[in-house]
Amino acid sequence: MELLQFLKDEGYSETIVHDQQSRPIYFNLNDIRDDMQLYSKLNIQPVRIEYFPFDARPYFVSVEESRKQIIYVQKGK
Repeated sequence: MELLQFLKDEGYSETIVHDQQSRPIYFNLNDIRDDMQLYSKLNIQPVRIEYFPFDARPYFVSVEESRKQIIYVQKGK
């Protein structure tokens, strides 16, 4: 299943990642056309995706060869 379409189907409209200084960077999912563009914007090359929808702040984790990155998701405002 495609990640972008899955996130949109779940009602999410934004992803939030944090830069090196822990400042949030927001990406509007409606401005992204496919998974490759999503991965490029988030700077990830996932081997596995883990999804945590029931946490107080839903997120998914991109698991790569040498790192994990937390990506928060937010529903429409």
